[in-house]
Amino acid sequence: MRASAWAGLAVLTVAIGLAVAGNFKPPRKLPEGVHSPTLALELIRDGSTVSSILRPDEHAKMARAVSIDYLFIATYTIFFTLLGVVLFANGGWWRLLGAMAIVAVIGAAVSDVRENRAMLDLLAGNAARLPRPFSLAKWRLIFIALGAGAPVFWDAKATPLRRWVGFAACALALFVAVEGVFAVQRQDAKLIEVSARRMAIAWVLGEFFLSTERTLRDGVLSALDRLARKRVLNVIANWPSADVDETVGEVIVDPKTI
Repeated sequence: MRASAWAGLAVLTVAIGLAVAGNFKPPRKLPEGVHSPTLALELIRDGSTVSSILRPDEHAKMARAVSIDYLFIATYTIFFTLLGVVLFANGGWWRLLGAMAIVAVIGAAVSDVRENRAMLDLLAGNAARLPRPFSLAKWRLIFIALGAGAPVFWDAKATPLRRWVGFAACALALFVAVEGVFAVQRQDAKLIEVSARRMAIAWVLGEFFLSTERTLRDGVLSALDRLARKRVLNVIANWPSADVDETVGEVIVDPKTI
Protein backbone atom coordinates (compact mmCIF):
# COMPACT_ATOMS: atom_id res chain seq x y z
CA MET A 1 0.00 0.00 0.00
CA ARG A 2 2.99 2.33 0.24
CA ALA A 3 2.89 2.97 -3.50
CA SER A 4 -0.82 3.82 -3.24
CA ALA A 5 -0.08 6.20 -0.37
CA TRP A 6 2.58 8.04 -2.38
CA ALA A 7 0.26 8.21 -5.39
CA GLY A 8 -2.55 9.54 -3.19
CA LEU A 9 -0.22 12.20 -1.78
CA ALA A 10 0.70 13.22 -5.33
CA VAL A 11 -2.99 13.54 -6.20
CA LEU A 12 -3.66 15.79 -3.21
CA THR A 13 -0.60 17.93 -3.96
CA VAL A 14 -1.53 18.47 -7.61
CA ALA A 15 -5.18 19.05 -6.62
CA ILE A 16 -4.13 21.90 -4.33
CA GLY A 17 -2.08 23.44 -7.13
CA LEU A 18 -5.00 23.02 -9.51
CA ALA A 19 -7.37 24.69 -7.03
CA VAL A 20 -5.01 27.67 -6.70
CA ALA A 21 -4.56 27.94 -10.49
CA GLY A 22 -8.33 27.75 -11.04
CA ASN A 23 -9.21 30.31 -8.39
CA PHE A 24 -10.64 33.43 -10.03
CA LYS A 25 -11.42 36.64 -8.19
CA PRO A 26 -13.66 38.33 -7.51
CA PRO A 27 -16.27 35.59 -7.00
CA ARG A 28 -19.02 35.70 -9.56
CA LYS A 29 -22.42 34.19 -10.21
CA LEU A 30 -21.93 31.19 -12.46
CA PRO A 31 -24.32 29.10 -14.57
CA GLU A 32 -26.28 26.29 -12.89
CA GLY A 33 -25.45 27.56 -9.41
CA VAL A 34 -21.88 26.18 -9.22
CA HIS A 35 -19.03 28.02 -7.48
CA SER A 36 -16.08 26.78 -9.55
CA PRO A 37 -15.38 28.54 -12.87
CA THR A 38 -13.53 25.43 -14.02
CA LEU A 39 -16.55 23.19 -13.45
CA ALA A 40 -18.83 25.79 -15.01
CA LEU A 41 -16.68 25.76 -18.15
CA GLU A 42 -16.55 21.96 -18.18
CA LEU A 43 -20.34 21.72 -18.11
CA ILE A 44 -21.13 24.71 -20.30
CA ARG A 45 -24.21 24.18 -22.46
CA ASP A 46 -23.66 26.98 -24.98
CA GLY A 47 -20.26 28.08 -26.26
CA SER A 48 -21.48 31.65 -26.62
CA THR A 49 -21.88 31.99 -22.84
CA VAL A 50 -18.16 31.71 -21.98
CA SER A 51 -18.20 35.43 -21.13
CA SER A 52 -20.61 34.69 -18.27
CA ILE A 53 -17.93 32.48 -16.72
CA LEU A 54 -14.64 34.19 -17.57
CA ARG A 55 -13.50 37.63 -18.57
CA PRO A 56 -11.41 37.80 -21.77
CA ASP A 57 -8.25 38.52 -19.76
CA GLU A 58 -8.82 35.33 -17.69
CA HIS A 59 -8.71 32.92 -20.63
CA ALA A 60 -4.93 32.50 -20.46
CA LYS A 61 -5.06 31.74 -16.73
CA MET A 62 -7.74 29.11 -17.29
CA ALA A 63 -5.66 27.60 -20.10
CA ARG A 64 -2.76 27.23 -17.64
CA ALA A 65 -5.06 25.54 -15.14
CA VAL A 66 -6.18 23.11 -17.86
CA SER A 67 -2.51 22.34 -18.60
CA ILE A 68 -1.94 21.47 -14.92
CA ASP A 69 -4.96 19.19 -15.12
CA TYR A 70 -2.99 16.83 -17.38
CA LEU A 71 -0.68 16.14 -14.43
CA PHE A 72 -3.73 15.62 -12.22
CA ILE A 73 -5.09 13.09 -14.72
CA ALA A 74 -1.83 11.14 -14.58
CA THR A 75 -1.71 11.08 -10.77
CA TYR A 76 -5.32 9.99 -10.17
CA THR A 77 -5.04 7.34 -12.89
CA ILE A 78 -2.00 5.85 -11.16
CA PHE A 79 -3.71 6.05 -7.76
CA PHE A 80 -6.91 4.25 -8.75
CA THR A 81 -4.95 1.72 -10.80
CA LEU A 82 -2.88 0.86 -7.72
CA LEU A 83 -6.04 0.52 -5.62
CA GLY A 84 -7.39 -1.81 -8.28
CA VAL A 85 -4.20 -3.87 -8.20
CA VAL A 86 -4.47 -4.21 -4.40
CA LEU A 87 -8.06 -5.45 -4.72
CA PHE A 88 -7.20 -7.75 -7.60
CA ALA A 89 -4.42 -9.34 -5.54
CA ASN A 90 -6.96 -10.31 -2.86
CA GLY A 91 -8.54 -12.79 -5.26
CA GLY A 92 -12.16 -13.90 -5.42
CA TRP A 93 -14.84 -11.28 -5.94
CA TRP A 94 -12.34 -8.56 -5.04
CA ARG A 95 -10.83 -9.07 -8.49
CA LEU A 96 -14.04 -7.85 -10.08
CA LEU A 97 -13.94 -4.61 -8.08
CA GLY A 98 -10.25 -4.20 -8.83
CA ALA A 99 -10.82 -4.63 -12.55
CA MET A 100 -13.78 -2.25 -12.39
CA ALA A 101 -11.68 0.44 -10.70
CA ILE A 102 -8.90 0.12 -13.28
CA VAL A 103 -11.20 0.13 -16.32
CA ALA A 104 -13.27 3.01 -14.95
CA VAL A 105 -10.29 5.24 -14.20
CA ILE A 106 -8.73 4.62 -17.61
CA GLY A 107 -12.04 5.59 -19.21
CA ALA A 108 -12.20 8.66 -16.97
CA ALA A 109 -8.67 9.68 -17.96
CA VAL A 110 -9.47 9.40 -21.68
CA SER A 111 -12.65 11.46 -21.21
CA ASP A 112 -10.73 14.00 -19.13
CA VAL A 113 -8.11 14.48 -21.87
CA ARG A 114 -10.84 14.98 -24.47
CA GLU A 115 -12.59 17.40 -22.14
CA ASN A 116 -9.40 19.43 -21.72
CA ARG A 117 -8.88 19.66 -25.47
CA ALA A 118 -12.44 20.86 -25.93
CA MET A 119 -11.97 23.45 -23.16
CA LEU A 120 -8.79 24.78 -24.79
CA ASP A 121 -10.60 25.03 -28.12
CA LEU A 122 -13.42 26.89 -26.41
CA LEU A 123 -10.99 29.32 -24.79
CA ALA A 124 -9.42 29.90 -28.20
CA GLY A 125 -12.82 30.88 -29.61
CA ASN A 126 -13.72 27.58 -31.26
CA ALA A 127 -17.11 26.48 -29.91
CA ALA A 128 -17.62 23.68 -32.42
CA ARG A 129 -17.06 21.02 -29.73
CA LEU A 130 -18.23 21.54 -26.15
CA PRO A 131 -16.51 19.81 -23.20
CA ARG A 132 -19.81 18.98 -21.48
CA PRO A 133 -20.34 15.38 -22.76
CA PHE A 134 -16.73 14.47 -22.00
CA SER A 135 -16.98 16.05 -18.55
CA LEU A 136 -20.14 14.12 -17.66
CA ALA A 137 -18.52 10.87 -18.81
CA LYS A 138 -15.40 11.69 -16.79
CA TRP A 139 -17.27 12.40 -13.58
CA ARG A 140 -19.44 9.29 -13.90
CA LEU A 141 -16.39 7.04 -14.36
CA ILE A 142 -14.42 8.71 -11.54
CA PHE A 143 -17.30 8.14 -9.14
CA ILE A 144 -17.52 4.50 -10.26
CA ALA A 145 -13.76 4.08 -9.74
CA LEU A 146 -14.08 5.62 -6.28
CA GLY A 147 -16.86 3.24 -5.30
CA ALA A 148 -15.03 0.21 -6.67
CA GLY A 149 -11.81 1.13 -4.85
CA ALA A 150 -13.46 2.04 -1.53
CA PRO A 151 -13.15 -1.46 0.04
CA VAL A 152 -9.36 -1.02 0.15
CA PHE A 153 -9.91 1.21 3.18
CA TRP A 154 -11.90 -1.44 5.07
CA ASP A 155 -9.54 -3.32 7.36
CA ALA A 156 -11.07 -4.85 10.49
CA LYS A 157 -7.61 -6.02 11.65
CA ALA A 158 -6.05 -2.55 11.68
CA THR A 159 -5.27 -0.74 14.92
CA PRO A 160 -8.23 1.25 16.31
CA LEU A 161 -7.44 4.70 14.88
CA ARG A 162 -6.56 3.40 11.42
CA ARG A 163 -9.53 1.03 11.46
CA TRP A 164 -12.08 3.76 12.19
CA VAL A 165 -10.52 6.26 9.81
CA GLY A 166 -10.54 3.53 7.16
CA PHE A 167 -14.18 2.71 7.88
CA ALA A 168 -15.05 6.40 7.55
CA ALA A 169 -13.13 6.70 4.28
CA CYS A 170 -14.82 3.61 2.87
CA ALA A 171 -18.32 4.64 3.93
CA LEU A 172 -17.92 8.20 2.63
CA ALA A 173 -16.41 7.00 -0.65
CA LEU A 174 -19.32 4.62 -1.25
CA PHE A 175 -21.83 7.35 -0.43
CA VAL A 176 -20.10 9.82 -2.76
CA ALA A 177 -19.96 7.21 -5.53
CA VAL A 178 -23.73 6.66 -5.39
CA GLU A 179 -24.48 10.37 -4.98
CA GLY A 180 -22.08 11.33 -7.76
CA VAL A 181 -23.42 8.86 -10.32
CA PHE A 182 -26.94 10.02 -9.44
CA ALA A 183 -25.88 13.65 -9.93
CA VAL A 184 -24.35 12.88 -13.33
CA GLN A 185 -27.44 10.94 -14.36
CA ARG A 186 -29.55 13.99 -13.52
CA GLN A 187 -26.93 16.29 -15.09
CA ASP A 188 -27.08 18.31 -11.89
CA ALA A 189 -23.94 20.46 -11.95
CA LYS A 190 -24.45 21.78 -8.42
CA LEU A 191 -24.73 18.28 -6.95
CA ILE A 192 -21.70 17.13 -8.96
CA GLU A 193 -19.72 19.96 -7.34
CA VAL A 194 -20.94 18.97 -3.86
CA SER A 195 -20.03 15.32 -4.52
CA ALA A 196 -16.57 16.34 -5.73
CA ARG A 197 -15.97 18.21 -2.48
CA ARG A 198 -17.08 15.23 -0.42
CA MET A 199 -14.80 13.03 -2.52
CA ALA A 200 -11.88 15.26 -1.51
CA ILE A 201 -12.67 14.58 2.17
CA ALA A 202 -12.86 10.84 1.52
CA TRP A 203 -9.54 11.11 -0.30
CA VAL A 204 -7.85 12.77 2.68
CA LEU A 205 -9.20 10.10 5.05
CA GLY A 206 -8.10 7.37 2.68
CA GLU A 207 -4.65 8.91 2.35
CA PHE A 208 -4.27 8.92 6.14
CA PHE A 209 -5.28 5.25 6.23
CA LEU A 210 -2.84 4.26 3.49
CA SER A 211 0.12 6.33 4.66
CA THR A 212 0.00 5.16 8.30
CA GLU A 213 0.06 1.41 7.65
CA ARG A 214 3.60 1.13 9.04
CA THR A 215 3.59 4.14 11.35
CA LEU A 216 0.52 2.98 13.31
CA ARG A 217 1.08 -0.76 12.99
CA ASP A 218 1.31 -1.11 16.80
CA GLY A 219 -1.04 1.74 17.73
CA VAL A 220 -0.78 5.45 18.43
CA LEU A 221 1.14 5.21 21.73
CA SER A 222 3.79 2.98 20.22
CA ALA A 223 4.14 5.40 17.31
CA LEU A 224 4.55 8.33 19.73
CA ASP A 225 7.19 6.37 21.67
CA ARG A 226 9.15 5.74 18.49
CA LEU A 227 8.81 9.40 17.56
CA ALA A 228 10.09 10.50 20.98
CA ARG A 229 13.20 8.34 20.50
CA LYS A 230 14.24 10.40 17.50
CA ARG A 231 17.40 12.35 18.31
CA VAL A 232 15.87 15.80 17.93
CA LEU A 233 12.65 15.00 19.79
CA ASN A 234 14.46 12.97 22.45
CA VAL A 235 16.05 16.17 23.77
CA ILE A 236 12.61 17.79 24.07
CA ALA A 237 11.03 14.69 25.61
CA ASN A 238 13.71 14.53 28.35
CA TRP A 239 13.83 18.27 29.07
CA PRO A 240 14.68 19.53 31.62
CA SER A 241 17.44 17.01 32.25
CA ALA A 242 17.84 18.11 35.89
CA ASP A 243 14.57 16.37 36.76
CA VAL A 244 15.62 12.91 35.58
CA ASP A 245 16.40 11.38 39.00
CA GLU A 246 13.79 13.25 41.01
CA THR A 247 10.73 11.69 42.61
CA VAL A 248 7.25 13.10 42.88
CA GLY A 249 7.00 15.62 45.73
CA GLU A 250 10.76 16.22 45.96
CA VAL A 251 11.86 19.85 46.14
CA ILE A 252 13.48 20.81 42.85
CA VAL A 253 15.12 24.07 43.96
CA ASP A 254 17.79 23.98 46.69
CA PRO A 255 16.58 26.27 49.52
CA LYS A 256 20.19 27.34 50.20
CA THR A 257 20.35 29.02 46.86
CA ILE A 258 17.32 31.27 47.56
